[in-house]
Amino acid sequence: MPHRFQGIVDLANIFSQHGITKAVVSPGSRNVPLINVFTQNPNFECVSVVDERAAAYYALGMAIKMQRPVVLFCTSGTAALNYAPAVAEAFHQKIPLIILTADRPPELINQRDNQTINQVGIYSNFIAKEFLFPVETEKDADIVYAHRIANEAASLAEHLQKPVHINIPLREPLYIDLPLTTETKIITPDRITSDYSISDELAEIWKDSKQIVVLAGQNNFNPEIEMILSKLTEDKSVVVLAENLSNLHLQNSISTVERLFLFLRSNPDSRYAPDLLITLGGSVVSKQIKLFLRENKPQYHWHISEEFEMVDTYNSLTHTINYNPVKVLSSLNSIGKKTNSNYQGTMLKLDNKLEELQQGYLNTIGFSDLAVFKKITETLPSSTNFHLGNSTPIRYSQLFNTKQDISYFSNRGVSGIDGCISTAAGFSRDEENISLLVIGDISFLYDSNALWIQTLSKNLCIIVINNGGGDIFRWINSSENEKLGGYIETPQNVNLELLTKACGLDYLFSDDSDSFICGLRKLYEPSDKPVVLEVNTSKQPNAEIVRKLYKSFKEFKNEQY
Repeated sequence: MPHRFQGIVDLANIFSQHGITKAVVSPGSRNVPLINVFTQNPNFECVSVVDERAAAYYALGMAIKMQRPVVLFCTSGTAALNYAPAVAEAFHQKIPLIILTADRPPELINQRDNQTINQVGIYSNFIAKEFLFPVETEKDADIVYAHRIANEAASLAEHLQKPVHINIPLREPLYIDLPLTTETKIITPDRITSDYSISDELAEIWKDSKQIVVLAGQNNFNPEIEMILSKLTEDKSVVVLAENLSNLHLQNSISTVERLFLFLRSNPDSRYAPDLLITLGGSVVSKQIKLFLRENKPQYHWHISEEFEMVDTYNSLTHTINYNPVKVLSSLNSIGKKTNSNYQGTMLKLDNKLEELQQGYLNTIGFSDLAVFKKITETLPSSTNFHLGNSTPIRYSQLFNTKQDISYFSNRGVSGIDGCISTAAGFSRDEENISLLVIGDISFLYDSNALWIQTLSKNLCIIVINNGGGDIFRWINSSENEKLGGYIETPQNVNLELLTKACGLDYLFSDDSDSFICGLRKLYEPSDKPVVLEVNTSKQPNAEIVRKLYKSFKEFKNEQY
């Protein structure tokens, strides 16, 4: 007869047969049966991370690295709530996680039992699906149901590339021996594929369009998409806009999107607006392109995705194309055009002029956040995994052209400052190349629990730009911000050296150009532990330097269309 926890044993076995073999464990008591099963399963490699928020982001980083589902589980109560920020990030970034939350049995919910909350639906807006596991699995029907849940959860996470949640109510006693071998039923979904030729309607739109923008959002490197987009740019009516997080490295494309559209919005000219906008991938960072496209709506906007998404970021969506982007783009590439234009050349020439303007300005500034980012981007070691914190780091990075041999990452699914260290740490596990995280001081402090994860990679390097807290808000030239002061910004006086060393990491410090160059060189030297370089720019007028650069973009006079 099946054991009352047999379903949990089978859960681990079924996951492993789906090729899911990594788990991040948040220690606790109610989840002891889960800990017992997963840590003793020979097919699983488990990592223990005490802080639940950090654990979830650590699992997120592992899943980003492997592009495979990672299991994540915790005890009951608020522990499950602490997973929520990373679950939301995984959902919006399309990263597969399988979240297992141990729970009290239903008779104890809302009865003032310890560590008990209503856990049903806690991630409802940020998961592909939620499952409620049977409380006990002594009956055959319960075993069949448990197997179905395990198979469906594994399949959804893998094929939809989104998190799924299994809530697991457990009755005491919890500390008992469990059988770890059993026969399990594996269900793998069939994926329907077909050859796709673009419709006559869309083909005619493509042929007639003189100014086409292909806007690529956040994505991991995809050589097939890169190759077909490179072929598409042979058509001079096509401009590819690819921010660094798209991880596309194309010669005839523009990665400094924010800079270009800051100028275009400040110098209205309908001749720069596209007839046809084609979007693919995830989130786009640039606020200026979003505003420009909402103000200058293209006649047609196609969104290409296999996820059956209806994403209308620019308020102009006319068609969703729910097929493989490579097939769709290949089909477009085979269609001839009725008219030709040099839209691409015009946009590239304008971007080059703005690049020259920026370079001239950068030569006039001293030590500051902007100068620090310039130096970082110039000196990135080959094959670096470049992780960018939210707020100012990701925005500074987008002022500089994408580098060919660098992979770019940031939690832009929901763009929170929480979990940046944990995500980079999870990614860097088992990674041979350097993983460099550039992060602001507030984001660094917010996720500092990640610094005492015991399995941090020696190839993890962290640059903390300490500009005095919340510098992003100083970019906005507003008298209201001046009045509200520290209620918007977040000034802090934490000693980052003591914090870093207390967690056992190496620490470097710089507060001027010479010490920064020296620190940057030491940061990349071989080490047996992660290294943190604090770059203190708090005495510099960082926001004013950026505002002046942005003003120069707005006021630039482009004499030739």
